[in-house]
Amino acid sequence: MNKNCSIVMDLLPLYVDDICRNETVSFIEEHINGCDTCQMELDSLKEDIAVFPSEKNDIKRIENLSKDIKKRRLDSFFKGLMISSLIFAIGAFVSYQRADVYLLEDGTLVEPFYLIPLGYLAGLVFFISAVVNLIRRKR
Repeated sequence: MNKNCSIVMDLLPLYVDDICRNETVSFIEEHINGCDTCQMELDSLKEDIAVFPSEKNDIKRIENLSKDIKKRRLDSFFKGLMISSLIFAIGAFVSYQRADVYLLEDGTLVEPFYLIPLGYLAGLVFFISAVVNLIRRKR
């Protein structure tokens, strides 16, 4: 095996994958026309490729799997948001009902009013995330 055969053998996988430059392709084809050893190696590589199924199906399958994972992640996010906002809303309203109301010495009524808007805000987040979950489920 001479030096050109060694070079062509190294370049054959790139040649088969069709990613060589035009000059390299012409060099390989010129050499293969006169060298039976390199021609047999090229035929062997082409047979190996024919045995394996196309990688395009694998790529599509991986892309579909990736889309499915992203969709499930988003669905899980909205479900978690819905559940946690419902728990927070219930907790805010229950805490408001159970909180101690007292009068200060100057006659000021102290009551945890901040829990009411927080409860309504959490309820709104629950409602919006529930609607988003329903819309996403229909798709």
